[in-house]
Amino acid sequence: MSAFDGLKIVSDHKHLWQKKRKQRTKPPRRDPSALPCLNCDRLLPRDRGHPYMFCSDRCSEFARHIRYVRGCRLDGRINQERVQKAIAVERGHILAGGYSKRPIPKKRRDEVFARDQGQCVRCGQPGTQIHHMRGPSNALDNLQLLCQDCHLEESSARLVPISDADLAPAAREAAYDRAAELDERIEVKKPLRQCDDYVNWDKKIRHRTARERSSAALAVVHEKKE
Repeated sequence: MSAFDGLKIVSDHKHLWQKKRKQRTKPPRRDPSALPCLNCDRLLPRDRGHPYMFCSDRCSEFARHIRYVRGCRLDGRINQERVQKAIAVERGHILAGGYSKRPIPKKRRDEVFARDQGQCVRCGQPGTQIHHMRGPSNALDNLQLLCQDCHLEESSARLVPISDADLAPAAREAAYDRAAELDERIEVKKPLRQCDDYVNWDKKIRHRTARERSSAALAVVHEKKE
């Protein structure tokens, strides 16, 4: 069984999730100027003055992962071992609650590249990615330069299976729900949401939706000024 196959949820919970999704209703739109998050339908105010489509980085990441996997299934990349490992790592972060961004200042990045002489410390190939060895600290001794393949291997090695006993009941159900929703939105032939559409997202949907929401937000700002 591959790393990707091994992360599929049990079918019983998938059916439970589908039933729960059908019973779920969208939040009431108390504010007529509110627009829904494209990923979770949470209503957001429109008066920010700039286009936005997701209520959080977590929702944006969730939808991007679905598009990526759907694209890999469409063009055959899903059969490549490296792609399967990348999907497994991303999925692990999402099911754990989302990827914790750890930006590294340019000065520190330059220091890492200079110290490691621009080479992956594991294989000697040109280094392209900086890896946190222990926790989120950006201390120089906690960072190392890796190539893409070695960084993926390092991240894959850190994936640890979690049993039901490791999670509180509410957290366990939430994790199963996220996994079931991911699988359903990835596997259906026709995208369930606009943000799941790998083929048309960059070509049409993202730019069109951004324009529409930008115009709507500006209209609300003008109304408030008047």
